[in-house]
Amino acid sequence: MSKLAPPLQQLVQGEDPSSLPGLDTSTREGETVYAVMLRVSDAEAVREAGIPLNSVMGSVATARLTIEQIKTSARLSSVSRVEPSGRSTPHPR
Repeated sequence: MSKLAPPLQQLVQGEDPSSLPGLDTSTREGETVYAVMLRVSDAEAVREAGIPLNSVMGSVATARLTIEQIKTSARLSSVSRVEPSGRSTPHPR
């Protein structure tokens, strides 16, 4: 649990996602997935553990994960942190 950012800790503990600001959600195969950023030491080991990564740049990986996948990723020794990636919004000019 200590590897999870506070909003993700609340999410895996059963908090209503709509009450947690900054979570970007979508649906994949009928399941809700959350946009997250993972700090990783070995992206391939994370993939081999069944965590579908979107992109990897150095020690940062992005993914859209179910609650169970978030829990699994936090248990991996090759993951040091899991944070919500948040929503991208354009900056006003």
